[in-house]
Amino acid sequence: EDVSVTQKVKELAGGAGTAFIPQCGLAPGFITIAGYNLAKSLDTVQDLRLRVGALPRFPSNALKYNLTWSTSGLINEYIQPCEAIVNGKLISVPPLENLEHCTIEGLELESFNTSGGLGTLAETLNGRIGTLDYKTLRFPGHRDILKLLLNDLGYAKDPEGLGRVFERSIPATDQDQVAVFVSCTGEKNGRLLERTYAKIIRHREIGGVPWTAIQITTASGACCVLDLLMEGKLPQKGFVRNEEVEWDDFSETGTHPTDQDQVAVFVSCTGEKNGRLLERTYAKIIRHREIGGVPWTAIQITTASGACCVLDLLMEGKLPQKGFVRNEEVEWDDFIGNRFGANFADANDPSAHALRAVETGGGGAHNGQTIRM
Repeated sequence: EDVSVTQKVKELAGGAGTAFIPQCGLAPGFITIAGYNLAKSLDTVQDLRLRVGALPRFPSNALKYNLTWSTSGLINEYIQPCEAIVNGKLISVPPLENLEHCTIEGLELESFNTSGGLGTLAETLNGRIGTLDYKTLRFPGHRDILKLLLNDLGYAKDPEGLGRVFERSIPATDQDQVAVFVSCTGEKNGRLLERTYAKIIRHREIGGVPWTAIQITTASGACCVLDLLMEGKLPQKGFVRNEEVEWDDFSETGTHPTDQDQVAVFVSCTGEKNGRLLERTYAKIIRHREIGGVPWTAIQITTASGACCVLDLLMEGKLPQKGFVRNEEVEWDDFIGNRFGANFADANDPSAHALRAVETGGGGAHNGQTIRM
């Protein structure tokens, strides 16, 4: 990951009859492949943010961290200068700074500058983008403890000593997870647009053998690039950058990481039924997906489903045929039973075709179950 090592590889690759492809694991590797291809999907690019974190599934110490990969590599990214593009210019920024917070698939995380994750991407995009940065994801509070260790206690000048402390005090784990987040903002067809890829990869068995998440993500990147080289989809000689890997070739699904949105809907009504206090609730998350082989965003699905369902009901004579028709004249059972309205139902719960009740007693305690749709 070191800039100096990459430069040495470039020198070795000059005029070589074989391909030299460093930095093709996770970060740099997958993260820079995904980021560059998101950038290419827009007409102009303003900002590209790359975030990666190798994390424990079950953190139990103050650092909220377990060792899952090279300890020296870990400390190196905490103490070396970091590359970034700011206001269109490639600059060096200090590690552990520019703290942010985000949530990925329910995980609350922080991110901060670390070294080495961009590979050659900063050089490639220099002068072509407003902002580019790479940050490491950790559980909240991790960065502040690192600053205490590295700055206040002086371990930035003794990385080997800190490595011994880590390996003596922080246990390794094979129950890990890797968080990945890529966000690219720019213009497409004259419209400001943000395109995002986000995913949590967890440890699992593959072929009956247990693999950690960091093993899966690192090996997948490297092995995929090797496959593409063997298939003739990458240059066969010289220095090969991550930016030369096409996303559709890399991705198993061939689906561009784009327009990954979701729509949250919540309706709650409280009143009396047969003299008893009653709460009735509808709640659902609708996510982007393919329909008929075409990618649809969640907002497209929900908006079109509502309009098309009402048109169906009108054609079927289930709505007034003239005059002003209100939403309140649409019957729930007609709507949710419709081919388009079914997008708001739960395919795994047939009873979702009717709103179910959450009953509350006089003290307000829930005795029923909230509908899950």
